[in-house]
Amino acid sequence: MPFEVRQQESLTARHGIRLLVACFAAAALAGCGGGSSGWSDAQCRRQADAIAAHGRSILVHYQGSTVYPADVALLLLKNSLKRYDEGGCPDPTLGETLRRQLPPRKQATLLALLPRPTENRFRAALAAAPE
Repeated sequence: MPFEVRQQESLTARHGIRLLVACFAAAALAGCGGGSSGWSDAQCRRQADAIAAHGRSILVHYQGSTVYPADVALLLLKNSLKRYDEGGCPDPTLGETLRRQLPPRKQATLLALLPRPTENRFRAALAAAPE
């Protein structure tokens, strides 16, 4: 019986070494561009839609159409934008979505309401999108 345990241990050790080598190879490929950490185009478009929806919500709140302040909508927008950027999504996708979902006058109003870093981020996305 002890002999069988050693064979099993040996098999497990070999398997563990193979697994370790495979993990290192995968990590090396991911670091060299072999893997993808970015989102798909569809995921980026869905997230851009969420950002635009939060932007419209900010506009509604600042118009006085709701009983609570726009702070919640602004926080949601900033979090959605952060996820968008972490997903590696491109500026043109966000810019196109903002152009499609917000008329120029609403874009200008939203930009005026946003904190400067978020405003600059939106302006970069709008500039990257074809008109």
